[in-house]
Amino acid sequence: MGSKDPLEPRKGSKGDCNEAIEYEAVVDRLVFALREKVDEAVVNGVVVSVSGGVDSTITAFLAVKALEKRRFLIQ
Repeated sequence: MGSKDPLEPRKGSKGDCNEAIEYEAVVDRLVFALREKVDEAVVNGVVVSVSGGVDSTITAFLAVKALEKRRFLIQ
């Protein structure tokens, strides 16, 4: 696998998402990007407002994974 982009479909993939995406690598990439953006913004943390839907749940999950407990607030 090497340094291949985890978001790119594998050769021979016919659009089967389970086969085309390496989910752990995608999560790792998103966590890294979130940490980087928070650090670039020179802020103490983030606030995540959660509605209970899938999008906000995923955002909260990534915030928890990316940031130390004291650096985020979930409402």
